[in-house]
Amino acid sequence: MKTVIKILNIEDNVGDALLVETYLKSIESFNCEFYHQLDLKSGLQLLGEKEIDLILLDINLPDCSDLEGVEKITELFPNPALIVLTGLGSFKIGNAAIDLGAQDFLQKNLLDAYQLNKAIVFALKKKNKKFTLKERFMQKTKCSPLLRMI
Repeated sequence: MKTVIKILNIEDNVGDALLVETYLKSIESFNCEFYHQLDLKSGLQLLGEKEIDLILLDINLPDCSDLEGVEKITELFPNPALIVLTGLGSFKIGNAAIDLGAQDFLQKNLLDAYQLNKAIVFALKKKNKKFTLKERFMQKTKCSPLLRMI
């Protein structure tokens, strides 16, 4: 049985959102529940109501620009994996998004089903590994007084 991944796409361009949804439907390695919101405010509201595994975030939205959305999402909802989608084609913006907590970034003009599939699988693995390492560290600090001082 295939894994079901709950994906939220926060994207103001309906055509881009439909293209992402089409790519997701063609991916055979997992099934997904797809949610789409047109702005950050609506996306944050949905994140408060539903358990989401992965967020695909457009970098420029009507109610935020540049890295504001990444900052708000990683601060308020740190559990879902986050992939930034940018039409800007800028590695600088993508790298800054990763520094703020995103797992990956994709350029919209280079996006296809293969790239999206790969990014989703790796983003979820990175996020899961990060939480596993954090949990292990927390368990060790409970056991070792020396580690608690670090």
